Amino acid sequence: MVMLLMAAGLTLLALVTLTSYTLRVRRKRLRRMLKLTPLSCGLLLTMLVRAADTPFIADSWYQNHMTGILQILGVGLAVIGGSALLPRVRFSRLLRPPGVPFAPEPTFESRYGDSPSIPVPALPLVDSSTHLSTHLMSLGEAARFLHISEHDVWQLVDEGSITATRTGGGYLIARRALDDFLRHERFGLN
Repeated sequence: MVMLLMAAGLTLLALVTLTSYTLRVRRKRLRRMLKLTPLSCGLLLTMLVRAADTPFIADSWYQNHMTGILQILGVGLAVIGGSALLPRVRFSRLLRPPGVPFAPEPTFESRYGDSPSIPVPALPLVDSSTHLSTHLMSLGEAARFLHISEHDVWQLVDEGSITATRTGGGYLIARRALDDFLRHERFGLN
């Protein structure tokens, strides 16, 4: 059983080590290394105690007792380290129905009871199919909106001044990104 746990831990350690080299951000790598510390310490402790054949003290009962405690500690550390690497399931994902990107916002009544003391403004009804099509523009539409050429819009997207999504052979630009760009250009606001 202990050998099986050690083999599983070493396999998990090798997989995480190999994937940690591909991470771009050093903070993520450091977090994973810190999560691996109990796992690696537990595996090393278990292997060292298992491999030690020389008695520490002449009393064999004491040696067996300490060996058992150290093995239990090693396996416990290996289990804790392995469980720290498992992906966390957020509570909000459990409440979300399948196919919905975000959990629905709670209504005013569910937050504050049946009789609210503050009036709640009604949310505007927007058809999602027309809402997205009117707020996403191609390079030509964005150029007409900004009164510049398509090439200038492409350069702004290439510089990163305007955020855009690449779709096939072109770009789609959100109206909000153009408004943010204009506000930044005119007033220097972010």
